[in-house]
Amino acid sequence: MYIIIPLAIMVASLAGAFYVASRKFVYLRKLDPSAVQDAPADFHDFRRELFPEMVGAWKALDLRQHTAAFLTEMEKVLRKLRLVFLRVDTAMHQLIQKMRKTTEHHEKIQEKREADEAMAQQADSISSSASTVLDPREEEQRLIVEIAKNPKNPELYKELGMIYIEIGEDDDARQSFEKALELDPEDILVQNKLRKLKAE
Repeated sequence: MYIIIPLAIMVASLAGAFYVASRKFVYLRKLDPSAVQDAPADFHDFRRELFPEMVGAWKALDLRQHTAAFLTEMEKVLRKLRLVFLRVDTAMHQLIQKMRKTTEHHEKIQEKREADEAMAQQADSISSSASTVLDPREEEQRLIVEIAKNPKNPELYKELGMIYIEIGEDDDARQSFEKALELDPEDILVQNKLRKLKAE
């Protein structure tokens, strides 16, 4: 508001000056050359006589008051810009923190997945080597007896499934792995074995 008022005054002043000057130049053209030669040499006196309205308006204009108002408005604008920049900086900082947390979360998931796969491969190799030590049929009977004693142990079903794979009984192996997976849904080794059996 304080900026619009000085601008309006300036535009009105320029328009008034142009109007006054256009009126004065009409009379200047009609002056006798001798009157122009006898005119005072002082430029300031000439300006006051030529544009008395403009000089009066300029003297009546309080530039200090408008300058103070202009500086006040500029200070308000700068403060608002500072707040905007602070909000943008805060939003960018939060976005960066969120992206970092998301990246760290994905990295942890990937590390856990790789560790589970490594453990599954190790358990697979251990189970395979252990199953070849004894006679498969004897080991099958032993595991069946153990399962009868402890039917909720997923490791027994997993070992029995390994025995069935070794002796070529895929259907029994599939049933054993399904039971083991029912008791322990997070076992990656059983998931992989069951997936291979279903794919065959």
